[in-house]
Amino acid sequence: MKNKEMIHRMKMIIDDAQVIIDHLEQGKDMTDKTKCADDGWVHMSNIEIAVDLKDNECLTWKKFTHNDKNFLEQVRDVANELFPRNNNEA
Repeated sequence: MKNKEMIHRMKMIIDDAQVIIDHLEQGKDMTDKTKCADDGWVHMSNIEIAVDLKDNECLTWKKFTHNDKNFLEQVRDVANELFPRNNNEA
């Protein structure tokens, strides 16, 4: 297995785990709908698939969460357009 594939698997595991953590921290149950799936167990299943090195399904997945710098910069730009700051305030 190539390093790139292993890195992708780990990112998908972290992504699903973060959705579960956020979901549970909000006091929701694993059987409740998450922001990305029918319930928390779907994310647990995704993690199981990603750790199965014989299963390549996860290699086609994309992230649920958007914690990369480019996305955050885009959000900041939109927020600055919607809510411009007065240069005299700081």
